[in-house]
Amino acid sequence: MHRSKIGLTKWLAAIWSWDIRPPVLARDLSISAPTSRRIAAALEMAEQPPGEGRLAVLLTQHHDLTEAMRARLPATLQPEDNPIADLTSGQRTVMAVLRNRPRGAEAEQIASASGLTVEHTASCLEALSRRGYACCEEASVAWGYGSLTVPLWSLDLNDECILALAFLPRRPDPVDRSLPEQVPPEFWWLFWSGSHAGDLRLPEDAFQVACTLLDGPDRVAREWALRCLPVESLRRCRGMRGYDIDPLASAIDAAILERSIA
Repeated sequence: MHRSKIGLTKWLAAIWSWDIRPPVLARDLSISAPTSRRIAAALEMAEQPPGEGRLAVLLTQHHDLTEAMRARLPATLQPEDNPIADLTSGQRTVMAVLRNRPRGAEAEQIASASGLTVEHTASCLEALSRRGYACCEEASVAWGYGSLTVPLWSLDLNDECILALAFLPRRPDPVDRSLPEQVPPEFWWLFWSGSHAGDLRLPEDAFQVACTLLDGPDRVAREWALRCLPVESLRRCRGMRGYDIDPLASAIDAAILERSIA
């Protein structure tokens, strides 16, 4: 694991932390700014969510972060050619959040996912836009049984951005499994027959919602259902015809197993 001379207790606290930005680590662990930056880089390089998976990677990861990066890069790229070495931790965080949102997201949503203020997020987005890594466009998105026009930020997948992504470790999003009282409005359009989506209540109507979203055409809605709907509703679907065929069956099985362990 990394050579930073901090106690095991602080290392474990960092390993189980969702927010690995250097200022946050420095504050929560009472460590110096240089140490927090080195630890944040090591945690980022692990490309794992908090927990035992991240610990396992860190135990085998090269203590020299340049060599750790070399090990994960394609053979044609070298750590010395890193085009994002000068990005701030906030800009790297925002870019990683955008990578996980291929459909784009509003600035407020990006701020919430990154743990940054809206003002800081806006500054990072503008900086990424000037570098040619991000862009903002007005887009029509499903909302309820209609649509809204909103400004969506997304990665600008040009050659420079794609190269930069090779050097940017993936950063898993925090997992939110909270169950709202009703189906999120962006998924209402999938309920085109039967009950009005706005009238369905959770968890009472979870089985009906699961049947609709798991077998529907929207991948984001399916992932939300697997993550947030009660496990029992997923089990009931899994036992039905049509839900027992891969790849849907494997996705349901994986979600049930992961959430049962958690």
